[in-house]
Amino acid sequence: MDLITFIGIIFTLAVSLTNIFVTLRQSNKNTFINTITIARKEYLTELRKAVAEFCAIAITEKEDNSKLVKLSYQLKLYMNPASFLNYKCHTNR
Repeated sequence: MDLITFIGIIFTLAVSLTNIFVTLRQSNKNTFINTITIARKEYLTELRKAVAEFCAIAITEKEDNSKLVKLSYQLKLYMNPASFLNYKCHTNR
């Protein structure tokens, strides 16, 4: 009878440890997903602000293109940061 109790205790311990491992792993996945979701929301907010500012300046100011150039490079960076280095950066002098 003591052997059956010992086997039951060992089995319960194994199941409990497996449950803890699975729960921690799922928690880490959820934390990662939430972090990515928050970063995407912030990215979209900043992108929308930059597009709105670009459009507003393009409509209202016809003489000062330096702001438009700056915002156009900022938008290119937002849209494709990996290949932004391929663009030639121009400065107005």
